Amino acid sequence: MKKAKNLELQGEIGPELKALLEEISPEELETGILKTNRKTKAKNWTAADIQNTVQTELTVRSVGKLLSLARAERGQTLAEVSQNLSVSRGRVHQREQEDANLEVRSLVEQARALGFDVIVTLKPRKTGRNIRAELQ
Repeated sequence: MKKAKNLELQGEIGPELKALLEEISPEELETGILKTNRKTKAKNWTAADIQNTVQTELTVRSVGKLLSLARAERGQTLAEVSQNLSVSRGRVHQREQEDANLEVRSLVEQARALGFDVIVTLKPRKTGRNIRAELQ
């Protein structure tokens, strides 16, 4: 487990994200609000760049957990899912980890094997309509 100030992250993080996190103050971590107009040492990223990077990292980490929750919801073992997908038990386990870097195809394949559909919604940060797609 890596630790950046008082923020704990599971698994390995890249050097750029680590450098960015080390520049975030404890107050910013506590409130979730990053100071604006600040340039960081790492690639001269702005506070918005840092926030986007952190949010992306957290989102990616949660996808594997969704597969784990879906399997638990269905009451299936790793072995049952691996047999259904014709992949190793280790591969199914790997896909369920927080640091899994899943291809969309793998996500859809495993979700469908568990009886779930994958729906992706792109939600605008400001104004506009959501864009939604059901992946099959």
